[in-house]
Amino acid sequence: MHMPNSKYAITILIFVVMLCPTGVLASEVSAAGDLSDLREQEAALGTRYVEALGNADSRAQDVRNALDELRRKLGQNNPTDSDTLPVGQAPGSADVSEQPQSARAVQAVPAVSDSDPKTPSAIKASIQEFVSKSSSADALGTLLHRAKDLLDNEKFSEAIAPLKSAVEEARNRNDAEAVEEAGANLVYALYRSGDTDGAMEALREHENDRIPALEKRIEKSLAGTTFDPAFRNMVSDAKSLWKQEMQQSSVWGKKPGFLSHFNPFYQVSRIKAYASQKSFHKKIDTLLNRAWSDLDSARQGGSEKAVSQAETNFQALSMISTDFSENPDTRISDDQVELFDPANLFASSDKGLYLNVDEAFEGIPNSVDLPAEDNLAQTQLLNVNSEAWHARWYMLSSARRKIDTTYFIIDPDIFGSAFIGLLLQKAREGVQIRLMMDDRGVKKYTKAFKGVDYIQELMTFSNVQVKTFNPIKKNIPRIFLGVSKIMASNHDKIIVIDDELCMTGGRNVAAHYFADPEDCDDIFRDTDVMMRSRGVAKQLTIAFDEEFARMRNVSIKKDFLVNLKERATELDISRTVVDLFQQGVELDAIRERLLLAWPDHSEAIEQRVDEMARYPATGKFADFRPLPENRKMAVRILDKHSTNDTRNDITRGLIAFMDSAKDEIIIENPYVVLSKRARAALVRASRRGVKISIITNNPESSNDGYTDMALTQSMFLLDWMKLKRDAPNVRIYAMKGPNRLHAKVFVFDRRISVIGTYNLDPMSEQINSEVVACVSDEFFAESTAGAIEEDIKAKGLEYTIQIGKDGIIREKTGPSDYFDAKVLKKLKLMGNLKLIRPLI
Repeated sequence: MHMPNSKYAITILIFVVMLCPTGVLASEVSAAGDLSDLREQEAALGTRYVEALGNADSRAQDVRNALDELRRKLGQNNPTDSDTLPVGQAPGSADVSEQPQSARAVQAVPAVSDSDPKTPSAIKASIQEFVSKSSSADALGTLLHRAKDLLDNEKFSEAIAPLKSAVEEARNRNDAEAVEEAGANLVYALYRSGDTDGAMEALREHENDRIPALEKRIEKSLAGTTFDPAFRNMVSDAKSLWKQEMQQSSVWGKKPGFLSHFNPFYQVSRIKAYASQKSFHKKIDTLLNRAWSDLDSARQGGSEKAVSQAETNFQALSMISTDFSENPDTRISDDQVELFDPANLFASSDKGLYLNVDEAFEGIPNSVDLPAEDNLAQTQLLNVNSEAWHARWYMLSSARRKIDTTYFIIDPDIFGSAFIGLLLQKAREGVQIRLMMDDRGVKKYTKAFKGVDYIQELMTFSNVQVKTFNPIKKNIPRIFLGVSKIMASNHDKIIVIDDELCMTGGRNVAAHYFADPEDCDDIFRDTDVMMRSRGVAKQLTIAFDEEFARMRNVSIKKDFLVNLKERATELDISRTVVDLFQQGVELDAIRERLLLAWPDHSEAIEQRVDEMARYPATGKFADFRPLPENRKMAVRILDKHSTNDTRNDITRGLIAFMDSAKDEIIIENPYVVLSKRARAALVRASRRGVKISIITNNPESSNDGYTDMALTQSMFLLDWMKLKRDAPNVRIYAMKGPNRLHAKVFVFDRRISVIGTYNLDPMSEQINSEVVACVSDEFFAESTAGAIEEDIKAKGLEYTIQIGKDGIIREKTGPSDYFDAKVLKKLKLMGNLKLIRPLI
């Protein structure tokens, strides 16, 4: 290295000495990047800088010359953010010798005190200017970059200090977007470090930073366009709506109690809020339709620049609607930080909590403390109905020590009674059994005089426990806390065998979930996943335990002495019919065997044999191969409590996957009544260019006596066109009959598959208990996505839109092209009754 001349060296040292306490001078000089060769000259220069300091007249000019030279050298060697130490870090908090030149120089230039009589005001101004020019430009980015590295390495406590400095620096620079980003990360760091009080305090402060950042982002996009000044009025209206909603929540609470609905003041506030929202949405819809029409025209014949500007206009207007008024994630004010979802902090920004879906998967907290290999599982996708039944039969039959199972529906048909009959047989063998059934779903087996006698046969064994979830008759007083408290169901479908073999998915226990499409039309298209893993089984057991232990559940008990009517034989008949038929025994031979064994039960035998004859595909049990793949894959279980309790890992997990997807989201779900949170996440994904496919039920599926389908289809008919407009990358398909869709499946970037009980509607998000399995494996994801694509190709009817010059959104191809006009009219009438929406 070229040795600097003595004049330059003296000048630099004068500059450093003037600004630094004598005690740290040596360390500062020895640490000076390009000046490291001065170490050898330290003794000689020490004498010379003392002499120079004696000349007060030359001091100001010497320092100014040194300042100019240092600026020039820093400009020639300006490091990247990743190489720069954040401003605000204490001098002793990192290895000074590892700091690059600009960081050390900035650190060595504090503000000069006015109390120092030897410091001219000109020097102070120069130094402050130097600090602003040489450090502010990159200090904020450096702080955020350093904090991101610490967060990525899960050093949450260490990230707090630089993030606090970043928030302060961003506020000083009046950079609203940087304040929002730094504030979001600060809340997250505090939350993950265990400082819940600090996280809550930072969260409240952060909420006030979000709206200015949104405004700035929107203004950057729309200022000076044809939508100016209309967009400014809409931003003002959206902020007013937001404040009105906050005020209403502070007065009446987020979830007003039952009695609040009889309060006239509450009803007046609701009517005012509804009128304001309706007026706002009418205006913003007009602007969005205009922007969508402009974008469509630009894509058909405009220049690349015109298309880009049209896309920017549309997305910015969409942000006004989605992020201000439609997305609860933009406003985080949960009473307890445990309920807050860190991913929501990034709901309105272009950044995500995770870089990709693999990171989002790794971000799922593991509920069990076991070695990593125990959380890998042999996994089998079950999207064929008969195979799904065979898997359950195989699992229950293989139990030797323990069975935990819960279902929303168990029908008293051949499949349901055989399922209970097999549990009864296992109880006789001494297997420990815990069974939970939902009070609303399992109508026959949980009600007195309707079928509870069958379950009471299980209760004659001390190794069996049976509970009914949240029975209305016991919990009716809780209606005063809200209707949802007594509506809440256990929608879980879980089987865990011997703490190792386990299953979850969409299927209940009834004929139309297991019958083959060739055997009958009245069936559901559904999906389950079977897994073998100690760790995954334990995760599902925890989900089961948390619901089974609820005090609001009721244990079914045996009759006082014996069952008034013996039912065990009927259950044994059902189990034997299914078992023998699956072994390949002809139905006539089965009938003869059973009549010899139970001659007094000929009516029950004839009924079950005739019923079994309707489902010939069920007899192919010998062809079933459980868990054929030896390869293991990572699995995480996400659980959600009912509205009576607090856990909701599923919603935050799905939002994290949606926000971290880069290429593709595939959804197969029977009930699509998007909550504000889910809709906003899909809109954000579409903005990023992610391809989204959704296949759901068609309007005529509501004709088969399923009230829940009628309600959800009535809402979906009102929603789908606006979803297509706001998220242009979404493709929507309705599954044509005669079969109905019941699968609840999500695939993200063909890397992560989510299979379980979770519907895309408010009932699943807010009210019912749910459970899903997340599988991280590309081959499994390809198989899962392929099955959905087969459904789309064979049975999918696509919905598309167009917006005319009048700015009105219309169907291009949609329900009116495919389905009965009378059915659509009935559903649209139902959907227009706005009061129905909160009830579903």
